[in-house]
Amino acid sequence: MALERPLYISEQAKILRDSLATWATPLGGKAVIVYSLKDLWEQASINSQVPRVLICYNGSRPRGSFAVANALNREDRDWIVVLTRGRGYNTIRGDTLSENTGVEPLYDWVEQLRDFIRNIKNISEETPCVDYSGIKPMQMGNLVIDGYQITFSTANEISKPL
Repeated sequence: MALERPLYISEQAKILRDSLATWATPLGGKAVIVYSLKDLWEQASINSQVPRVLICYNGSRPRGSFAVANALNREDRDWIVVLTRGRGYNTIRGDTLSENTGVEPLYDWVEQLRDFIRNIKNISEETPCVDYSGIKPMQMGNLVIDGYQITFSTANEISKPL
């Protein structure tokens, strides 16, 4: 599936933000583009009782071996999308993950968001548009945040060398 022209990273980020906002907004949440991995962690640590979808560009890798990478003019762009939501006030802390405690279980939201991301169109040169990598809890060393990260990549044309 070829795009009309190569997308800038900024355009992809806005497509992701606008698409994911259509998932988050009806739940009272929002989707935002974060500046860096540091900003991602700072934003994820904000306590909120509504879903927050954080979008972070996590670099890119040239497609192909050294001998052909420049000729292919394609890269795989890596993205991290994080879903956070406060735990609320429950006797058993884990209930908000798997029980309906006035809002859907967080695990269900993580899966809904994953499926939503996997079906976003027009952000990649290949089908499927999103190469889903996985879901894992947000953890960096000993620091743990109440949220889950969904990782994926897209295949994108890059401009030819001058």
